[in-house]
Amino acid sequence: MDTEKQPVSQPEQVYSVPDTSKLLNCSERTIWRLIDERKIGHVKINRRVGVTRKQIDAYLQANTVHPIDAGKIASKIWARN
Repeated sequence: MDTEKQPVSQPEQVYSVPDTSKLLNCSERTIWRLIDERKIGHVKINRRVGVTRKQIDAYLQANTVHPIDAGKIASKIWARN
């Protein structure tokens, strides 16, 4: 029987609610609200709640508003006239 050992990957860092609030520059209460409303992914380890970096990045990506090109908007407005 040929059993090769595969390298064990490092577990992803889990940030506490206070650490997550510092990363996102908001209050702990805001993080708890986002967790309660299921707007940010989280993990539960026993009775503790944490947020991984991937979950923080996914939340930021989902809530990023991209700028518009003002030149394109102006050309569309002037093209109507």
